[in-house]
Amino acid sequence: MLTPMRICSGAEMRELDRIADQEYGIEATLLMENAGRAATQIILEKYPHAGRTTEILIFAGKGNNAGDAFVVARRLLCLERRVRIFHLQSEEGYKEATLKNFRILKRMKAKLTYLENSTDLAEFFSSSSGPFTLIDGILGTGIKTDLEGVFYEVVELLNSLNIGEVVALDIPTGVSGDSGAILGNSILATLTISFGFPKLGHFLPPGAARRGELINVDISLPPKFRKEGDKFLLMKGPMSALLKERDRYGHKNSFGHTLLIGGSPGRIGAISMASRACHKMG
Repeated sequence: MLTPMRICSGAEMRELDRIADQEYGIEATLLMENAGRAATQIILEKYPHAGRTTEILIFAGKGNNAGDAFVVARRLLCLERRVRIFHLQSEEGYKEATLKNFRILKRMKAKLTYLENSTDLAEFFSSSSGPFTLIDGILGTGIKTDLEGVFYEVVELLNSLNIGEVVALDIPTGVSGDSGAILGNSILATLTISFGFPKLGHFLPPGAARRGELINVDISLPPKFRKEGDKFLLMKGPMSALLKERDRYGHKNSFGHTLLIGGSPGRIGAISMASRACHKMG
């Protein structure tokens, strides 16, 4: 039987990354590369024209989310797609695998623009008509406080443009990976590509409404991780195996009976919905 999809909090996902590195030797650089490779493949499957009839604008902020964005940028450039990268943190602020991938882009002479504020970005859009495909790698699931400064300004500006193709890497910037809360503001994505396992914030309102279509990709974490944890997504495949086969010639007395008691005055909604569900199930 298929294993239900595990759902993680941000802290659980970071711990899995740590265990993969320290106990299995699956380094952060490899996980980042796998995430970027899978995301690039999905982006081009969903938007095959991206970087040809559109210009791909990649926004990178802090931490590993920026590193994932840099890998996507490199892979798209290697496929000869039109790519421009805006980064909201200086080179000195990047570390380890993220810094390594940033420096690769520099050596490739990629179009890199450092945004200390949103003014340069506003000027770019005022002189460029597009169309664009936007990739959000500004902030990931580790965000704890409201967006502010250049991060808030850039998110506000990007949302105001109503770009039709907006891909969020792991989670839309500004959405809490644990609660689904919108922290000040958030990217409004049409597609979110989550890495390893989806996060609670992908399914909890109001942030769930900001993710668009959700696709989860494997980044080569050990298979035992899928069966651990205490949160799982109910999926059609695993759940269908639990349903007993029914007699196609059965009648109303073949499958037992259900007694529903409830519905105080003015509060009949729940009992009505339960009754309809029983009726639909036969």
